[in-house]
Amino acid sequence: MNKLIKLSVISSILTICAFASTTVSVGYREKGIDFGKVSDSEGAVVTAANMSWKSFSFGASAENHVTLSSAQFYKATFSGGYKFFSTLADVEVGAQYAMKNHPGKFDLNGHFRPFVSVGKGLASVTARYDAESRLTNIEGALTGKHALSKNVGLKTAVFGGYTDANDAMPKTRKEIKYTNAYYGGSIDASWKMFSVGMIALQDGNLNKHILGWRTSTSWSF
Repeated sequence: MNKLIKLSVISSILTICAFASTTVSVGYREKGIDFGKVSDSEGAVVTAANMSWKSFSFGASAENHVTLSSAQFYKATFSGGYKFFSTLADVEVGAQYAMKNHPGKFDLNGHFRPFVSVGKGLASVTARYDAESRLTNIEGALTGKHALSKNVGLKTAVFGGYTDANDAMPKTRKEIKYTNAYYGGSIDASWKMFSVGMIALQDGNLNKHILGWRTSTSWSF
């Protein structure tokens, strides 16, 4: 009976993989940015795989801190979602789970983050919640892809958001803390399977500009 169940699960996974669209990427990012803040100031090699099948999407990634003399596992992230398509807007509902190898003194190893994203065309709005840290985040973004030639492309984005702690988003104007707001943008140039880009962030809490670069190579099948 157990063998039959295992064979059924394996067959289901293989069937999904046969019809799913999959992208695998390997790259490097200078800074880790999460919820509008720098969550990791060390450079890391990022390996990721993303799969979509009909309205379902799945993803997994691993980040490793790398220096000239050492390498250390930092974080693994898993995500899944389901998208509802409509003429007015597409709505995606899902969750993300992140596991850190060595969290900080006041941090936790695991973070469960459900999200809801609404978008159409260039615009999107995403609301997220970190159950362990009790952080609530809402972010709006405008993204665009530009084909410069057959193999050369440019992807641009501008975004702005607000993050509040203790599960207490402001209900009145007086409760708004402008230091919790952030905004920024990014630009990535691609040639065939390679890309390189930069992200800029204005964090209200730090009150300074943050720049970070990234590069990756990806395969789609």
